[in-house]
Amino acid sequence: MSEVYCAVIAGGGGTRLWPKSRRRTPKQLLALRGNASLFQQAAERVEPLCTSERLYVVTSQELAPTMRQLLPRIAVDQVIAEPMPRQTALAIGLAAVTIHRRDPRAVLVTVGADHLIADVDGFRRCLKIGIAAAQAGDHLITIGVVPTSPHTGYGYIEAGSELLMINGTPIYSVDSFKEKPDRHLAERYLQQGGYYWNTNYFVWKVETLLEAFRECAPLSYEGLCHIEEALGTPRAAEVSEHVFKSLPADPIDTAILERASNILVVPASFDWVDVGNWNDMYIVAEEHEHNHIVGDGTGMVLFEGSEGCLVHRDNRLVA
Repeated sequence: MSEVYCAVIAGGGGTRLWPKSRRRTPKQLLALRGNASLFQQAAERVEPLCTSERLYVVTSQELAPTMRQLLPRIAVDQVIAEPMPRQTALAIGLAAVTIHRRDPRAVLVTVGADHLIADVDGFRRCLKIGIAAAQAGDHLITIGVVPTSPHTGYGYIEAGSELLMINGTPIYSVDSFKEKPDRHLAERYLQQGGYYWNTNYFVWKVETLLEAFRECAPLSYEGLCHIEEALGTPRAAEVSEHVFKSLPADPIDTAILERASNILVVPASFDWVDVGNWNDMYIVAEEHEHNHIVGDGTGMVLFEGSEGCLVHRDNRLVA
């Protein structure tokens, strides 16, 4: 069986949570529930699937030192710093070629660094099913969460026919990816069924993923091959910067997934919140006297004649 590697994609800025989230303290470094940052929680969720020796992080040059401090148990070179921000396609591609150079037969799990999940066991069970599906053939596996509301801030996956059954879980072909819908369309997806929230969690053999780059994004594939050839040499940083400057900033969805024909979706029922804006905070906040509190501070929060307010707790009094 192929060895499993995990990559936490942690380079985003999280600007929609400004002013709490800023360039030097983006969303993934915030602790919204408990004392650990969203990034640390993401790493802890996947580490049992791969062990710390095969856990990687892809982040920005600016954040790489912080990420290494937050995960001292992994080797320094397992925190990969992008030369510059270029969206998720190149971030995931950079992880893929780095791991491919180490282990060409590897299976790679890629997850975001800025989500909240309470049912960690359910999350891991779902990814294990995805790993089994990836090992069973040349598939690109995505994880889709069964929607619980007509959320307009998430992308959706339209499932097709059932193609596999693993441990009692049906795995479907993907008919299409849907952009963030308006309220009416999101309600229709919810009522109709067969649609899943797009988590941007993926499982694939690195060879299968790189083949998808070759077919769907040949320029990116060529650039990633140049990066892999230069890894471990004095020219590695120079080559990576040149490649990143010359290629478009595309999300993995539009660069690969919307063009590939070998995509499968594993339906998941674990709770999942992508805290994309302050409205989403109400979902994860602690309710208190018809108001809501979020954050890891120790300061007191006093509500007087207030209702429906959201307070980010700090280390000082908020009244």
